[in-house]
Amino acid sequence: MLRNFLMRQDIDIALLKEVTTTESSLIYGCDTHLNVGVDHRGTAIIVKIGLTLTNIKQPQSGRGIAGLFNDT
Repeated sequence: MLRNFLMRQDIDIALLKEVTTTESSLIYGCDTHLNVGVDHRGTAIIVKIGLTLTNIKQPQSGRGIAGLFNDT
């Protein structure tokens, strides 16, 4: 369902919170960067293949994630 939404809306970058599973890493055509904490809740950034995130920061709590895209 998430993959269909991302593809239908032609979304390049999606920021997710309250991620509880690693299943979102299986979205075809996308790279997923997950940060799930010890309480099994976390955040994620999903980007289309071909777009590159760098300098990804992931606090141990899982409550945040950050990265650079084209120096932004």
